[in-house]
Amino acid sequence: MIGVTAAAEEQLAEQLREVGRRHAAEAEVLLTANRLAELSSRNAEALRPFGAKYGPSREPEEPPMRPPADGDDPHVGLLRDLRHVHVLAAGVVLDWTALGRGAAAARDEELTQAVSYATTQTTRTVKWTKTMLKTAAPQALTS
Repeated sequence: MIGVTAAAEEQLAEQLREVGRRHAAEAEVLLTANRLAELSSRNAEALRPFGAKYGPSREPEEPPMRPPADGDDPHVGLLRDLRHVHVLAAGVVLDWTALGRGAAAARDEELTQAVSYATTQTTRTVKWTKTMLKTAAPQALTS
């Protein structure tokens, strides 16, 4: 479970950086995606000490974002990429929730605190992607 959650956070960080690169012309997307990617990387790193105690199991990763097609409208591409990251981030929040239940059952207060902090941080990504989707949708429809 530790490894699964850490791997999911690492993948989320990678995908957020990719969104920032793809949509660098949108300053808010570039800056916020990179800031959230850093938080995800830190969340994954925070689990490292617990891997030795609970085992570093991993599962297959989610599929990466598809590359933009030639001629794709950039607004539609942004919506597609935000949706992908939103679904990935929501999955990571679920991973943290499951890990939190396990930490509570093991009565591991240190892990419980790490999970609580990371859940809050990853939830920020879910909220940001939803807000950005709402903001970008009208442009995608009317462009």
